Amino acid sequence: MTPQDLVEIHHIEQLKFRYLRHLDCKEWDDLTTCFVPDATATYGSVPALDGRATGVWALEDRVIAVDAGTPRRH
Repeated sequence: MTPQDLVEIHHIEQLKFRYLRHLDCKEWDDLTTCFVPDATATYGSVPALDGRATGVWALEDRVIAVDAGTPRRH
């Protein structure tokens, strides 16, 4: 691994943080800044794309709703 590899990994980590932060905060306009203009996304099976990078990011999202003072997890 080269120093440049570490820089690129750090950039990916920063991008992932921004993406998840905008997603959590429902900042939809800001979320689009995480992608190139012609980006596409699929959820479920991943299509094979020649000459392009693909990745899978695991995400676990817990929502705790409080109705009548009783917390419920979704």
